[in-house]
Amino acid sequence: FSRRHIREQLPFLSDTHQLSYLNRKDRPSLHQALAMAWQQQAEAPFTKRSAEWLINGKATSHEALALQHRLHRIAAQTGRLEKLDAAITGIRAASASGIKVPRNSEINDRISRLKSELNLNEGQTLTGQAWVTHQSVQQALKPETVLIDFIRLQIPTELSDDQRKESRYVAWITSAGEEPVQIIDIGPAGHIDAQINAASKELQSSVALIVSQGEAKATEACSAALKQLSRKLWSPLPDSVKQARNIIISPDASLWLVPWTALPAQGELLIRSHQFRFVVSGRDLISSDETASANAPLIVADPDFETKVSAPVQSSASPAIETRGTANFKNFSPVPRLKFAAAEAASITPAIEQLCGRPPVVLTGKQATEQSVKAASSPEIMVLTTHGIFLPTDNDATASEFTFDSGSRSELNNPLLRSGLLFAGFNQSSTGSAGVLTGAEILETDLEHTDLVVMSACDTALGEINNGEGVAGLRQSFQLAGVNSVVASLWKIEDRQTAFLMKDFFEYLAAGKTKSEALRQAQLNRIQSRQERNGAAHPFFWAAFTLTGSD
Repeated sequence: FSRRHIREQLPFLSDTHQLSYLNRKDRPSLHQALAMAWQQQAEAPFTKRSAEWLINGKATSHEALALQHRLHRIAAQTGRLEKLDAAITGIRAASASGIKVPRNSEINDRISRLKSELNLNEGQTLTGQAWVTHQSVQQALKPETVLIDFIRLQIPTELSDDQRKESRYVAWITSAGEEPVQIIDIGPAGHIDAQINAASKELQSSVALIVSQGEAKATEACSAALKQLSRKLWSPLPDSVKQARNIIISPDASLWLVPWTALPAQGELLIRSHQFRFVVSGRDLISSDETASANAPLIVADPDFETKVSAPVQSSASPAIETRGTANFKNFSPVPRLKFAAAEAASITPAIEQLCGRPPVVLTGKQATEQSVKAASSPEIMVLTTHGIFLPTDNDATASEFTFDSGSRSELNNPLLRSGLLFAGFNQSSTGSAGVLTGAEILETDLEHTDLVVMSACDTALGEINNGEGVAGLRQSFQLAGVNSVVASLWKIEDRQTAFLMKDFFEYLAAGKTKSEALRQAQLNRIQSRQERNGAAHPFFWAAFTLTGSD
């Protein structure tokens, strides 16, 4: 019943009703059920059933928002937006009393009339299955593939003892074929979060150490932090995971920030023997039956941040490592033009043309505008090569309960207004918004049939961590806008190395490799190149990019 309500009614209700229902009813019952399964994991039927609960109970706010925005886009495209707004106002008024799940026929009748008036059938508005079975997810896994479904489990008081009162990371593991589900207790969430934070800080501060002491010594220092993290996250996993070639991870909370490919195990990096991709929930593995043609691919790269005047005078000494990011969004510090962005756009164009069967639209310099991305209409592939920004707040280290609450958050606290991509004219902006494409603006973009978005920019996988709901930021915004898969970065990336990596990535895609394998091979190329030249390959240069979504 809860799943049906989330899919069929929740997208039409107010933010307050959505969050109240999910926070007070849906989430506590999910955690209580999963905690019971965690305690009784020796019972196989209960274990499999609990895996299904997690598949369907994770990222419910994310799903409701995606459906809400999809309905809005369809109504806008068909010229029925005013009718939609009026109907939703009536539906919300009918459900305004309390947080009780609305079951009365009036609300159901209003929703049915709305769909009829908009000439929308159920398949157009609410894609996918109301309830996804564990069997269907397991059948979707290819040979040598495993799904690791993590949750930051809140142990109910009545089920906890003195040693297990705090939240714990627990993994439900599903292997291809008919292998039984395994439940693995990874450990106390607070300790693991601290290790992830330490490793992230080590990677973020790597540039100074690489410049001062060389790549080999910096790699040794970074490896120590990653080894500790690997012992926390990888060592507890069973052989069914360690022997699988293809690993699909549905992270939770801080686990979204882990550079899994760079974790060492038995003296080797995990990328040597495994390829990784990520999904928000196991439901993402069930492909939609919808088929629709996308438009020509789009590359927006190398923006001219100085469209009105010449670039400001810069120091004659170039930084040792050119990165695609900027430290200050709020104060609008001028950003430099990327030296290798134009070359990257030129180098990936032939492969994208081969992959899509038609040449991409390429916009650079003064044409690389925020508006050009907003005006895009479902390009098959979209590549955005520029500076990326995410501004944390003082309390971002603490995971919030849900992704959005636009009715009560100030603009400063909305993570989708603190994450953005910079485009032409940014340095000349006097309003504080021109030249910045925020996560909130991406939600209104028509990307319903876009297969792949690549953000070749800094910090594009970062955002506000939300337990059970992913990370609210640019990556999530593109997924909510309808994109099948997103390539994004976990930290500030090096300009030149990124250009090489992207060229290899798209050439492997054009040669027929899957997205996860293409990314893996491109990253392995960077490792080999740096080891041959410098005797070491620091993860800073190759491990930032992750693939989330379909393969």
